[in-house]
Formats: sequence, structure tokens, C-alpha cells
Amino acid sequence: MKKKVILFAVLICSLAILLAVSAFASEIAVIGSGNCGKDGDNVTYTLYSDGLLKIEGKGEMADYSYGGTPWDYCDNEIKSVVIADGVTHIGSFAFGFCKSLTSIEMPDSITSIGNEAFRSCKRLTGIAIPNGVTSIGEGTFNGCESLTSAEIPSSVTSIGNGAFHWCSSLTNIKIPDSVTSIGDIAFRNCGSLTSIEIPSGVTKISYGMFEYCESLESVKIPKSVTSIDKLAFSDCEALKSIEIPSSVTSIGESAFLQCRSLTSIKIPNSVTSIGNSAFGACSSLKSIEIPNSVTSIGNSAFGACSSLISIEIPDSLTGIGNRLFANCESLTSIQIPNSVTSIGKSAFENCNKLKDVYYDGTEKRWANISVGESDDCLLGATIHFTLFDFGDLDGDGAITSADAVLLAQYLAGWKTKINLSASDVNGDGEIAAKDAVLLSQYLAGWGIKLGK
Repeated sequence: MKKKVILFAVLICSLAILLAVSAFASEIAVIGSGNCGKDGDNVTYTLYSDGLLKIEGKGEMADYSYGGTPWDYCDNEIKSVVIADGVTHIGSFAFGFCKSLTSIEMPDSITSIGNEAFRSCKRLTGIAIPNGVTSIGEGTFNGCESLTSAEIPSSVTSIGNGAFHWCSSLTNIKIPDSVTSIGDIAFRNCGSLTSIEIPSGVTKISYGMFEYCESLESVKIPKSVTSIDKLAFSDCEALKSIEIPSSVTSIGESAFLQCRSLTSIKIPNSVTSIGNSAFGACSSLKSIEIPNSVTSIGNSAFGACSSLISIEIPDSLTGIGNRLFANCESLTSIQIPNSVTSIGKSAFENCNKLKDVYYDGTEKRWANISVGESDDCLLGATIHFTLFDFGDLDGDGAITSADAVLLAQYLAGWKTKINLSASDVNGDGEIAAKDAVLLSQYLAGWGIKLGK
């Protein structure tokens, strides 16, 4: 009797286990399967009822457009993706807008990730890119708003346009030295990103690369970079300082627009052009050094820099653009070289504290400058002139070959009537042959500054 009871108990347990397995099997069912390979059946997929999507096979997945994947009908049900070893390419838009996706496993066989492959996977929190991947496509993680970290291996050489755009929770990302190209708006709207180091192989800070990264405090730019493009750091409101390397030759339009915490900046003497509104509305900017290498500054480049107190215009410039310093409410003084021949419309509009303008030339020469409309703040300030222009021996307000002739005659012993102070072209306290040489070089367009 006892044996029968034991046997009965064993049968009951076995039946319970079978029922549990059966119930589990009925709960996790295949709800979709098929081909998803570039060549058709070289890669297949299986979608399970628990939200797992398995990708298996050899070679590349197919590339898709929005809404074109085989599992698009239930993309909101996909919670995890496992890609088997052997698959080499994740197709464009493959998992885009899978809004319930929280995890993905990728094998080292993966070498490329297509455009917008994970776009708007809003619950994805972390990603580890396999070691074999060489490129991250355009918009790959665009809109992954819960992504806090991403591991990029040293095999990657390029990051596409908008690759991490709108990853608003991304706090940290290390870009390996292998990367030589980072596309436009790659990290735009990464509002939680606090610091970034650009690899030494990158040659430009692309259009809008860090635009609206409102928490970004520090950026390290390598000496390989030659240009900072349009809107590169626009609206990086926490950025307090930045070192621009001597390799940079151009700063693009609105590159630092509304960087409201930026207090000072030194532009290296390699820079030749500064674009429109480049530093516009940098309301904490108190000082800026512009080197003589700069030959072009765009309109409104320093407009609304409300903390800027003084500035010196380099003598490499011939004009001051429209609205260049408009609404610089704290500006009290400015130094203008005699190379300037025109001042644009509203260049100093609403600069109500501007009291002193130091002009490196005579009153006669100042009178020949073309001044645009709405520059009453400039014209109402005290203009401080020099008594003479070095090199203007005849005092006619212009330095010409006639002045060179007069200097040569004076040095030859002719009793020529000249301005002796202006004849000391190099400002060393004596009039000699070296002054004649310097003046001839100036007239030949060597870009030499006369005087001390």
C-alpha cells in the first residue's frame, strides 16, 4: 500500500511538471518568422510572443526604409533582440521605432550598422558596439532618449550624421582615437552630456555637432582640427571656456551662438575668418582677443555680448560689419585701426555705454570712413585721434608713393618739408634708411604695421 502511495505521488508530480512545461510553451510561442537577409534567406528572423526577436544566418541583413521591416506590424512588442554570430550587417531602420526595446545582443561578426538602425528606441538604456564595427551610420541611435552610455570600440573610424542626435540622457561617451570623421549634428540635443574629447584624427567640428548640448561644460579639441563649422557649439549654455588650437583657420556662422556661460576666448593667429553671429549672444563674454591673422568677421559676430567691456579691432581688417557689436550693452571702449575704411549699419546700435573710441589715425582720415545708419552710439562717443599717421609725411590723410618719395629725398639731404614724427616710420626715435625700407614694404602690401 505504501508503494502505491509513493507511485501515485510521483505520477502527480510528473503530471504537474508536464502541465507547467506545456503552459510555459503555450505562453512563449512563435508569432512571426521569415527572411530578412540582403540576399533573401541568408539571414532569417524569429519573433516570439515574449518580445524576443532572434536574427540568425550568415552575411548581411537587408536595409529597410521606415515601416518596411517584416516585423513592423508588431515593432512595439519587441523587448529584446539577439543577433547570432555570422550576421555581418545590421540593416538600415532594422529596429527603428521599436519603442519597447530595452536590450540588444550583437556578435563580433557585425562590421557595420545601417542608417537609423535603432532610431527612437526610447527605452534602450545602454549599447555595446561590437569590436568588428568600422562605421556607425546616419541617425543610428537618433532619438534613443533613455540611452545613458554607449561603448564605441577602437575598430570604428566614422560616426555618421545625427548618429546620437536627441540622446537626451547620454551622460558619457568615449570616442576612440581610431575615429577620423564625425558627421553633422552627431551629438545634437544630447542635453545631459557634460564633457567630450575629440580624437586626434578628426579634422573638423562639423555642422551642429554639439548644438543644444546644454550641459556641456568642457570640450577638448585636438590640433588636427582646421575648422569649427556652423552651429557647432550653438546653445551650449554651460560651456565656460574652450581652447581653440592653432590649427584652426575658420570659425563658422553661429559656431558659439548663445553660449551664455562663456566668459573669455582666445582666437589663435591661425584663424583668418569668423562667421556671422559666431559669438552672438554670449552674454557672459567679457574679453576676446582677435589676432591680426583675421581678415574677415561676419555680421553680428559679437552682437548681444552684453558683458563685453572693450575690444581691439586688428589692423588686418578693412571694415566693421553690420550689427557687429549691436546690443553690447557694457561696451565702454573700442580701438579701431586706420586700416578700417567702412563701418556697417547698426554696428554699435544700443551700445549706450560706449564712451571712448581710440582711432589709430588722424581726424582727417577718420572723416573719410564710411559709417552706416543707426550708429549714433559710435558717433556720440569721444573719438581719440593720433596727431599723425606714421608714414603720412605730407599729411594728406593717405600713405602713398608720394610719401616714399619725400622720405627718400629727406634722407638724401634735400630740404624737403615733411612731418618729422610721421617720417619715423618704425617709431624707434630716429629717421633712417630702415624707415624707407619699411615704408616701401608697407606700400608693396606686406601687411606691416607702421609705428611702434
